[in-house]
Amino acid sequence: MRFFKRIQEEVEQAIEKVPKPLRDVVINHGINAALDLTFEFTKHYTSSYILEEMQGISEGSGIDLKTIIRMHMLPELVKAGCSMFGAWGSATPNGSLVQMRALDWDMTTPLMLCPTVTVYHPDADNGHAWASLSWMGFVGALTGMSSQKIGISEKHGDPDFGGKDSRIGNPFHFVLRDILQFDKTLDDATNRMINTRRTCSVYLAVGDGNMNRARVYEYSHSLLKVFDDMNEKGMCGDPQNIDDTVYCGVSMTCLSPQLYNLHGSLSAEKAIRDLAPIVRTGDTHIAIYDYGAMHLYVANGKPNQDFGPQEAYNRQYIRLDAAALFAESRPSL
Repeated sequence: MRFFKRIQEEVEQAIEKVPKPLRDVVINHGINAALDLTFEFTKHYTSSYILEEMQGISEGSGIDLKTIIRMHMLPELVKAGCSMFGAWGSATPNGSLVQMRALDWDMTTPLMLCPTVTVYHPDADNGHAWASLSWMGFVGALTGMSSQKIGISEKHGDPDFGGKDSRIGNPFHFVLRDILQFDKTLDDATNRMINTRRTCSVYLAVGDGNMNRARVYEYSHSLLKVFDDMNEKGMCGDPQNIDDTVYCGVSMTCLSPQLYNLHGSLSAEKAIRDLAPIVRTGDTHIAIYDYGAMHLYVANGKPNQDFGPQEAYNRQYIRLDAAALFAESRPSL
């Protein structure tokens, strides 16, 4: 309940950022009505296994299913900042792909008390192992990588986005989850975005550690535009072109020069020490995917009762051996 109270405050403070079809619903009927309407618009495009997982969380926790569903509709309604990059080839010391996903959002949300790295080991006919950095009880994906060396990043769309929004379709964080759970290549992920019924406007990035490439996508209901190392000029409004690098962020005037300065030496360690804290991106949480070593570096913002710096990008990172996590035997009853 603390979480939904905080979300109500956030939406009231930034009501102009709420998609117009839902703005009047929020004003006249409250945030819960808008979230319930969002679910009605999207449920026919949501995979049954996701709905079953939410049902299981409800039964296991004792939390009402409607509350669980409302929590999962928030990414469609609430906009966050965020930054991302993918760098490989001439941009990194050994040519392997390094990818960043930095979430800039609400440092006062109660979610700060329950950050979680969840590692999935699906049945053999239901995808492959993958990991998500999020919060306890959240089954979508905003940050994560898979055993197939596929990783995701996300940033909210800009006001001058070329495409149009729709509230009817497959929520983008469920699309990102499907990319992690089922897709094996960068082209698989691109084709999934092309063929799904898309909803709101966001920037997405997908990295492929086998191909040693990443792409950034301008993703909206009516338009999908792909940026890679051949056509990245104009991405996020930045006229620069950095070899073997794609990127988008909350502060392009800072992110772009720093990526340029670190070109050739951009390792996971450099991203942690010399990029994120200088650009000041990733306050809520941040993840670095080192595909060459199959290491996943994660940091979370400070919970209220903790000590040290507040922003995740200034805090201690945890290095996870993703290959070992994915090689664990799947749980059995």
